[in-house]
Amino acid sequence: MLVDSHCHLEYEGLVEDQDAALDRARGAGIEAFLNISTKRAEWDQVVGTAKAKRDVYASVGIHPHNADDHAELTREELLAATHDAKVIGIGETGLDYYYDHSDRAVQQDLFRLHIDVAREVQLPVIIHTRDAEDDTLAILEDELGKGAFPALIHCFTAPAEFGRAVIDLGLSVSISGIVTFKNAKDLQAFARDIPQDRLLVETDSPFLAPVPHRGKPCEPGYVRAVPRRPSRGTARESGRLYHAQLLPPVQQGRRVKLLMLGSGTSTGVPRIGNDWGECDPHEPRNRRTRVSIIVENQAGQRILIDTSTDLRAQLLANGIGKVDAVFWTHDHADHCHGIDDLRVMRYDRSNPLPGYASSKTCDNLRRRFDYIFEGQHGYPTLMSLKDIADARLVAGFSFDHVEMPHGPVTSTGFRFEADGKSIVYATDFSEITAGMLKCFDRADILVVDCLRKRPHPTHAHLDMALDLARRAKVGRTVLTHMDKSMDYRSLCDEVPDHVTVGYDGLTMTA
Repeated sequence: MLVDSHCHLEYEGLVEDQDAALDRARGAGIEAFLNISTKRAEWDQVVGTAKAKRDVYASVGIHPHNADDHAELTREELLAATHDAKVIGIGETGLDYYYDHSDRAVQQDLFRLHIDVAREVQLPVIIHTRDAEDDTLAILEDELGKGAFPALIHCFTAPAEFGRAVIDLGLSVSISGIVTFKNAKDLQAFARDIPQDRLLVETDSPFLAPVPHRGKPCEPGYVRAVPRRPSRGTARESGRLYHAQLLPPVQQGRRVKLLMLGSGTSTGVPRIGNDWGECDPHEPRNRRTRVSIIVENQAGQRILIDTSTDLRAQLLANGIGKVDAVFWTHDHADHCHGIDDLRVMRYDRSNPLPGYASSKTCDNLRRRFDYIFEGQHGYPTLMSLKDIADARLVAGFSFDHVEMPHGPVTSTGFRFEADGKSIVYATDFSEITAGMLKCFDRADILVVDCLRKRPHPTHAHLDMALDLARRAKVGRTVLTHMDKSMDYRSLCDEVPDHVTVGYDGLTMTA
């Protein structure tokens, strides 16, 4: 994939010819563009362009040149600006002591504010640094000590020692057309040594047009002239074309992963007594443990939904040793009574593992498992528990939720979004509501309750599950919570091509 990881599509020199410039870039094989903002007044326009164009993404942030004008920017304002799915980076931010257009202390404070937000939402910080490497490095080291966050140095021109230091800290480095300049020998030498998985390319258009376009306004299509890894050979070789390597949250085709831990009902398949019902016992995918899933974003952060009574075996079978948060759909035993198996995930944490559920489910979980949420007899609190109404971003995911009829009670359906993709989990419901259709609308993946083929008083059956998928206009449907009447192979032959029959251990990316 060839990507321009840093361009200013709203700047004079590009905005007047924006559509044509993007078309020229696409014609040159450029597949995605990250449109960078530098001040609050640009955010709506930058994000608007990204939302209007499938292959354009956006950042939100304050350039150090503009720091004095944004000294009162709040964390809440910047955090809110990251909520749009097309926003995949925070910045451009950082320090510039060459021009000193803004007070250095204000630059530093805003830089730290950007990092703080990035740490919460796990979007990469896009860092500008010029004649400020010592302070940039000191702030990065200090902030990383408070908790990890993704980050990259944009348009790298600093000394190689600084480059090696930030790479050692886990950052990526982006090179621009400057690397093609005849006097950029030091940069060319350092660029050869940047690890491939830490290297990005950019145009910084409309600035810094690479050779052979110097003297012209730069545009995204010129990213082809920026070599990914300058050659040690001839000048001709150094102009070869390479694909860009991007941080996972920044690349087009970003992926969110679904892992189905369990796909069975409260009794599992087979039922005790070796009762397989209509399921072929020789088909491994008919062996079903109680329902639970994990969603994982590109940064590797995981949310576990429901702590089934088979949780320990499920986590061991799938090599899962850590999750970053837990959500519960409701408090029925098959969905929550495996909670004690989360104890080991508390051992290497400085604070309790965060958990989320509806207000009613929170009350019932606290009453049933008080030792988990309060600590007892010298044992620490294992988990915190919050009402989902009080949270918007968890472990790098934004989410929405809806209460679904589940016979005489309700179950919570969840929509998780990260990296521009969405996964819906809708299990244990007996009726399709308008609220569900709104919450699940056009999700990339719908994991849906499908107990059996015949109607059931408290669960969805096959026709209801397919009807929900059709009415919500989802991309892919995965059936779960299936009983012993739902033979895997027979069901595969029956459902439409866009429907996947779930099974324990299924993985899928959106």
